Amino acid sequence: MSVMDLAADLASFYEETDPEKRLALLDEISGQRAAGTDAGQGGADLTAAQRLFHFRFSGDLAEDRFLQALLDLMFLTRSSRTLKVLERWNARRAFAKLGLYESDFADKEMQALLNAEIRNALQRYVTTCESDLYGRKFLGMIRSTEVQKAELMRRDLEDLSERLPARLNAAGLAEFQEAAERLRSCVLSVSDRL
Repeated sequence: MSVMDLAADLASFYEETDPEKRLALLDEISGQRAAGTDAGQGGADLTAAQRLFHFRFSGDLAEDRFLQALLDLMFLTRSSRTLKVLERWNARRAFAKLGLYESDFADKEMQALLNAEIRNALQRYVTTCESDLYGRKFLGMIRSTEVQKAELMRRDLEDLSERLPARLNAAGLAEFQEAAERLRSCVLSVSDRL
């Protein structure tokens, strides 16, 4: 398997939104790399992808730290609270869940893979939004129309890409602007594909 094959395999890994299928893909790619004669080529990217996947899920595929962080940030954009201390704590916690403050993820290659993992979490959110369970009204008994679901999803992504940086800036939380801008670029890349 060449470096180009690894890049294609990792692309399919980052396109898949189901955690169990992603883990199986990661194991398959890892097994192919171990069996191949050029196992050393591109191995750092594979190892980094594995580290990020395990950081995101922390051993439990049902607990997606990145998806939780995105939801926390969406809530932060909608809250009417003006308590700067609480907002700062919530923002720091959510951005930390996304790995944006991890020194282990600081080099350029890890940053690119981290962005891909964040985009995958956003894509997982979009996939969830497209399901029949998303956007139920009246205690979950009436289904939302496709147009209503699309509008809710658009609003949620807009909250992350536009309102979050503005709210952090308005609250005097400039320390989070770089992380918010990185998240914004990930959101915009996912939004463009919709």
